[in-house]
Amino acid sequence: MLVLFLAGLPNPGWGVSLEDKVKAILIKKIMGYVEWPHLNSASSKEINILVLGNKDMYQVLKAVEGLMIKGKSLKINYDSRPQDLKGNQVLFISQSLKSKLSNIFKESRSHSILTVSDMNNFGSSGGMIHFVKRDGKIKFEINLNETKRAGIKIRSPLLQIGTIVETEK
Repeated sequence: MLVLFLAGLPNPGWGVSLEDKVKAILIKKIMGYVEWPHLNSASSKEINILVLGNKDMYQVLKAVEGLMIKGKSLKINYDSRPQDLKGNQVLFISQSLKSKLSNIFKESRSHSILTVSDMNNFGSSGGMIHFVKRDGKIKFEINLNETKRAGIKIRSPLLQIGTIVETEK
């Protein structure tokens, strides 16, 4: 079933890799095991994912736009640089923004935004979900301390398959 879904994701021919497609699927799946403090409201009809600086990931995630998670429709947005992050539930951060991580983390925590990236040492640097390639497979690390600081709860099935990491001091 995953193969059929992956085959349906866009491949515009300018750099969208199978790895990016797998990460997009993982983001969607992970969201089903995440609880945001402000998302329980009936007035909130969307879950917003903001992709910062990675147009390939944005293109892949656009394929899941409109799908429902927890009774809410997925909305995918793109920006080349961090500005106002409020109103988003998930933030995928490009490797090109590594120098701005401290500010991004500070703002995202204050708005209970789940931070996700594939940049080196993302989880141990204060990110929440870090995609890593091990043994030819895409896996993920979870920085549980950072999710708790942001008021985000990760349900136990996800904790059982991810690797728990801590922020390096």
